[in-house]
Amino acid sequence: MSLYKRKDSSVWWLKVTVNGQMIQRSTGTTDKANAQEYHDKLKSDLWEQSRLGIKPSHSWQDAVERFLLETQHKASQVSDIYHLKWLDTYLRNAQLNDINRAMLDKLTQARRADKVKNSTINRMLEVVNAILRKAVYEWDWLDKAPKVFMLPKTKSRIRWITQEEAERLISACPPHLAAMVAFSLETGLRKRNVLDLDWSQVDLSRKIAWIHADQAKSRKAIAVPLTDIAMRMIQAQVGKHQTKIFTYKGKPVFDANNSAFSRAKERAGIKNFRWHDLRHTWASWHVQAGTPLHVLKELGGWADIKMVMIYAHLSIEHLTSYVDKASSSRVVNVVKGYDLATA
Repeated sequence: MSLYKRKDSSVWWLKVTVNGQMIQRSTGTTDKANAQEYHDKLKSDLWEQSRLGIKPSHSWQDAVERFLLETQHKASQVSDIYHLKWLDTYLRNAQLNDINRAMLDKLTQARRADKVKNSTINRMLEVVNAILRKAVYEWDWLDKAPKVFMLPKTKSRIRWITQEEAERLISACPPHLAAMVAFSLETGLRKRNVLDLDWSQVDLSRKIAWIHADQAKSRKAIAVPLTDIAMRMIQAQVGKHQTKIFTYKGKPVFDANNSAFSRAKERAGIKNFRWHDLRHTWASWHVQAGTPLHVLKELGGWADIKMVMIYAHLSIEHLTSYVDKASSSRVVNVVKGYDLATA
């Protein structure tokens, strides 16, 4: 029989043969009519795949599982999972070949209704696009995929603080947090790299620390030269924990961007400032001090020079020798005729 029940199960199982290949599987139902419908649909699909060259249908859930398995090495997978959880509400029961332009537009509109930034919506769309492209070009699950259009990005200023503001912020922090803030401003390390820093990753005699490749966002190891202040921050932590450098009451710190940091910002009079802006501040100070962009790229562990170019406007020393070349002598003569102090 094509349908049957096992002794240890109340659900119906099926058995079909296509091109000499026998397939046995559970129908997932105890209702014989539903089981027969499942059997007939499967047999028809298998025949179309075999005789007509039609690709088997795969669900969005199948694609998500395979995508997460293949991208588990990515530093950004935590972000991917965040967006996939949101997408699950809308695509949980979808087949990959059902995802079209209209469905993508609905996803965009639904995310806009959440009042999030265009960059957040784009990140969600990038995850969808990555899965669809894998389904077409790597897994051979789809013949084609719909074009995914991104929303225009809102250009925002790089948020950084002055030396004076940094001093106020550090002074307003509790001691354990002040050490991490100061260390971040001296090294430019990302928050997670600071929190996860082990004693095995520093060499005080050489004044250097390093971030392992699997800890870095670029997935490339980063050598971190330590300034005198950074050294002092580390040395002050000696004996507090066996493995972790930065701790609170003898225990590792899991998140520094917390209420204590928020209160410190408020006391220091600093607004619209995130923990990651400590890294922006470090980079901005470097550029203003004359550090070449290609050197800053290496210091910050960026994979692409494009990521560093957002700080380029803070350094204009290389342009000052050219500004007088276009000055007009006629304009100068006219200006001399005016008393600019009283104009």
